Amino acid sequence: MNSNKISFKGCNPSPLSSYLKALGIFRIIYEQLDPEALAWWEDDIFYISSQNSKDNIINFFLFNYTPTPIIAPWNGGSGFYLKDTSKKKELELLSKAEADRFIPYRNVINKAKKILLELKIDKAPSDKNKKAKKEDIVILLRNILEDNEVNWLDVVATITQEDIKYPPLVGTGGNDGRLEFTNNFMQRIVSLFDTLTGKPKKNTDILLKSSLFNIPIASLPKVVIGQFSPFLAGGPNGTIGFTSKDITSCNPWDYILMLEGAITFSSAVTKRIGSEEIGRMSSPFTVSFSVAGFGSASYFEVDKFRAEQWMPIWEKPTKFKELYTLFSEGRANVGRKNAQYGVDFARAVATLGVDRGISSFIRYGYLERNGRAYLAIPFGRFTVERKIEVALLDDLDIWIDRLRKTVRDKKIPNRFKRELKRIEDTILEICRGSTTSKWQELIISLGEAEYLFSKSKKISKDKNLLPISNLSPKWLKQVNDGSIEFRLASALASIRDERVGSLRRHMIPIKEDKRRAWFDFDKGLPNVVWHKGALIDSMINVLKIRMHLVKKENLEYLPINGKIKVSIEDINCFIDKDVDDEKIERLLWGLNGINWDKAYEEDYESDELTEIFPPYGMIKLVHYHDKLPINEKKKLYVNVPVDPSIILKAKAGDFNTAIKRAYKRLIGVNLYPKFQEGCVSADISRRIAASILFPISKEDIKRLIKLILKPIYDEED
Repeated sequence: MNSNKISFKGCNPSPLSSYLKALGIFRIIYEQLDPEALAWWEDDIFYISSQNSKDNIINFFLFNYTPTPIIAPWNGGSGFYLKDTSKKKELELLSKAEADRFIPYRNVINKAKKILLELKIDKAPSDKNKKAKKEDIVILLRNILEDNEVNWLDVVATITQEDIKYPPLVGTGGNDGRLEFTNNFMQRIVSLFDTLTGKPKKNTDILLKSSLFNIPIASLPKVVIGQFSPFLAGGPNGTIGFTSKDITSCNPWDYILMLEGAITFSSAVTKRIGSEEIGRMSSPFTVSFSVAGFGSASYFEVDKFRAEQWMPIWEKPTKFKELYTLFSEGRANVGRKNAQYGVDFARAVATLGVDRGISSFIRYGYLERNGRAYLAIPFGRFTVERKIEVALLDDLDIWIDRLRKTVRDKKIPNRFKRELKRIEDTILEICRGSTTSKWQELIISLGEAEYLFSKSKKISKDKNLLPISNLSPKWLKQVNDGSIEFRLASALASIRDERVGSLRRHMIPIKEDKRRAWFDFDKGLPNVVWHKGALIDSMINVLKIRMHLVKKENLEYLPINGKIKVSIEDINCFIDKDVDDEKIERLLWGLNGINWDKAYEEDYESDELTEIFPPYGMIKLVHYHDKLPINEKKKLYVNVPVDPSIILKAKAGDFNTAIKRAYKRLIGVNLYPKFQEGCVSADISRRIAASILFPISKEDIKRLIKLILKPIYDEED
């Protein structure tokens, strides 16, 4: 039989009401008309391929569609109680309906009435009416309903061993604040159909075509829509103008099909092995809210968000049975664990840690707007594509989890919450489009957070906050923008000596080994000589303390070697102030978290040295991290003893004296420089002193030797 491709232009991925309407149309057609139908999204329009024509589908909804029995007898305003005076009419009409299409609805309503009668409940469960419990009603209703009658219950509520859980999609048990969804559903049904004959009322066909195919009509009824469509929800600032009413124009078919679509979702109770939790509610593609990506939100407002839910968009024609399986089993994985927060879900999307067949997700957050009412706010679209580098973010899982737990404490200063938001914002951006600039922004944010921890002794101790550690060296590839600043910062961060430790120990009070790092606010603090925002002075301070450690630890050489060696050209740019000092330091703080023990050696060697700044070279020869390779053929290596006064004089701006002392040091070990004086400005003198800290390659030190020292042997000797 020929298949008809039908475009439902009234269905779009956003707002949530329109997305759910598409699911409702597909589910109803599958269950009641064509089980072989296929559906998919194409250019943000919903399509169905069916053996039925467009006209056949319209006639089906008008004359044969059987509404799902959607009720919530545990809610006030549901129509089941005496106080629901204004809302009992529609429920009573459906409870006495004679048309075949409404018999399932009639049966479920009457079964619910019977339960309430048996329980002697005449008032809705509430804080005032503690005799009636929602759990009791839900459990008994589930026990007496047939399998084909519990679809709505599977979506609206889940019973755990502790209590009843409510998936955020349909509020708190089928209501959003004072808005009761199920009674409104009944009102829409009764407004479109005669419950005795089952026939459509006047204009029902026009409203249906408008809902399905986006055909304009003159006017629409006033209908309460709730959280599913923020623009139509009304309320203060909910729409253009000064309205404070919660009722606006809405097609009744939109509301009906929207809740029919919600049936597609199922909830389940999962129990993690080894967990102390008795059970937790798990709803498809639903995670705890992350304020990342929502510019006006902060962790000060996180309690205003119920959760967030990621709605899948699929572009391959799919049967409803396959789609239902996707929703009922829908999970997103980050590494070896399920995604728990919105940022985790974004990472799962970027690493294909979600069910296959999905092309993208629309991210929705359930935000409290006024009172106890919520809105489903779309936070953007995320394409499902493999970004291998995003898996590197797994390195941060434990560290970020500790920070998340910390900021939940209301006593924690807001600066911690701001840092977490900035980090998660950047992670979200990386997941949407991985670029070097975004990775740099992330590594800088991590460094800023670590600095904050190091200045918050009590909080870091109480919350067991840790420095960044064990980031894979693969991070370097993502952060590397090819700039001089990156190379210089990497070289500094890579400085490490087995006995003395890393340069980082002079920036924050820390203890570290090859596996991890932790704060040491007692013994580690005396080693901290770095002052944030003062790069040159801080680098000189590190040199001074390392020179002191040479004597204290009885070291043979100055411990300033690193995995990354920079070129003389880059150092000259640094000395000439042809670099961004602030960028170097900001990158350094974050790059400290790289596991440099696992990093490969990398030498940024100089070209042939035709132009060089000789004064730097002479002082560097006196402060190399190893013996000077004077003549490797003759196996002539010379160790130059450290003289702290050279760096101190250069720092003070007395560069000529610094050069003379360096000259004397070299003469003292029988090495003869070609010059013995130098004159530079005080500012350049200080930068030369600081630049000695940068590791350089063995080849470059040999070039300096050739340029600065008089040869001891002839080349052919």
